[in-house]
Amino acid sequence: METMKKYIIIFPFMVVTFLFVSCGSLPKPYSSTYILDYSDFTKNGIFVTEAPTVNFDYTPMGSLVSKSEGGYVNTTYKEPSIGDCFTDMIKKIKSSGANGVIGLKIIFDSFKDKPYRLSSIYVTGMVIKSVNTVPIAEIKKDNKEYLCAIEGIGCYVIDRQSNGVKIQTEKLLNEEQIRAFYKRHSFGGKMLQFFLGSEREAYYGISDGFIIDYSTNSFIKL
Repeated sequence: METMKKYIIIFPFMVVTFLFVSCGSLPKPYSSTYILDYSDFTKNGIFVTEAPTVNFDYTPMGSLVSKSEGGYVNTTYKEPSIGDCFTDMIKKIKSSGANGVIGLKIIFDSFKDKPYRLSSIYVTGMVIKSVNTVPIAEIKKDNKEYLCAIEGIGCYVIDRQSNGVKIQTEKLLNEEQIRAFYKRHSFGGKMLQFFLGSEREAYYGISDGFIIDYSTNSFIKL
């Protein structure tokens, strides 16, 4: 009877322990957001877009594939770097005589048990060369890049520079719409300027945490 009593006492303890260990090993919810900066491409005279088509003539040069995998340096894990991928891509594109990438796709993979830790980065696209030699600034001006719509108002990138980005809007955005835009596209904190249609003077800007109203030369907290 003493033996039976021991099993009765130990068995519930084993069940509780098993449940505790099982629950503790389950992955926890996790989310992550990235904003990737393509300015290194434009600074090197390379047109880049995630769109599969463009409205200028080009010659396809080949498929672009770039991969970066994480690994251990001594006992420290080093995550893969998108910057390393971009640097390699720019070198390959320039050495091939191409001047553009279309259909750019980037896939981030992480460990299932550690979703906050990247395991690999995979980048693909099509390398192209424009038929007519067109400076990158002219390409960006004539071929605006669609970003999003804020309450039905289309927003496009018309110029990317290392120190800022110019945005063209189909209609005037108000302050709240400017804030909504910035929540979606902050461009890493670079200065932004907003232009209406083909007008040459910006009506709003964003810099250092403030909205700049150019019509009144006033600064509004973002």
